[in-house]
Amino acid sequence: MTTAKSDQPILLEVKNLKTWFPVRRGLLQRTVGNVKAVDDVSFFVRRGETLGLVGESGCGKTTVGRTILRLIPNSGGEVHFDGKDVLEPSGKLDFNTASLAEIEALFKSFGTQALEPHPGLLQQLKGTGTTLYTLPARPTGLKLSTSSAGVSLSWAANTEADLSGYKVYRSTQPGDSAKAVLLAEGLKTPAYVDSTAQPGQRYFYTVAATDPEDESYRSDELGSNSEAVALPARIEAEAYTAMSGIQLEDCSDVGGGKNVGHFEPDRFIEFKVSVASAANFVIDYRLASANGSTGFEVWLGESKLDSLAVPNTGGWQTWKTYSSPVIRIPAGTHSLRIKSVGKEWNINYIEVKAAN
Repeated sequence: MTTAKSDQPILLEVKNLKTWFPVRRGLLQRTVGNVKAVDDVSFFVRRGETLGLVGESGCGKTTVGRTILRLIPNSGGEVHFDGKDVLEPSGKLDFNTASLAEIEALFKSFGTQALEPHPGLLQQLKGTGTTLYTLPARPTGLKLSTSSAGVSLSWAANTEADLSGYKVYRSTQPGDSAKAVLLAEGLKTPAYVDSTAQPGQRYFYTVAATDPEDESYRSDELGSNSEAVALPARIEAEAYTAMSGIQLEDCSDVGGGKNVGHFEPDRFIEFKVSVASAANFVIDYRLASANGSTGFEVWLGESKLDSLAVPNTGGWQTWKTYSSPVIRIPAGTHSLRIKSVGKEWNINYIEVKAAN
């Protein structure tokens, strides 16, 4: 119990409070006794004080509170709040029989009571607010290049006033953030060179921003050492060189492995492809959806090649193949991006075939 000065007026006074519950038996349910949940309880609380009722389970603590609040009727005694007897007959309200208007009027009357802040708690609430759980923004614009020095990463700078730095993570498998290794932390600038990268090994990088209390969600993942796939070829969806927002899932299609899912509008997977000389192709898409979707668009650099609405295939792991019209791809190395315009669809692979 916290105490106030003895000259403070009494705000709540409980005198000889009783709350008994009748025990009824027989066909006519006559009262044969009482369960004395609260029996002859008295106490008072001055302004500025806090009182805690302590006792074993079932001793009546909750019943005292419910009786004071008039949620259950008392069997005797008095409760005075700010000098008013709240249990006297003219002030009682039986929630079982009262009208909605009477209950509403009762609760509205509570709003006329003067605010009595607890002095100790009020002092604590005047402290400086915390920035705990105000996560920094997720870093964006991750880019990489390779050289004899290693893999060079850069990204757009965060703008939070309390930003403390960045962390860089690396994994050898796409979408495997749980096993990603922390390469660096406390970076003060949005750039890092991974000098430990092994030649010929493919890595997947993500970046997070930090403040004194929190770490942001990680950036979209970016892969290194991605050789362009010479077309025609089959490309597994998880073999992307860049992505945004997607996740990998175990795939039950023929061949197993992983599929890509969790698509939302503007999320994408991207591949690096090459063509020796300009040619016509058809793309087969291996897709699954339980609900159908407005699907995706296919972009080659800045040029839109195709779009497809994904039908309901019968389940998230019920796979069907759908084909593009004939498309022409010029000679050279290109970025091939599958950008979602809908949601709720999965992709296992694409097969880029020479058109007849």
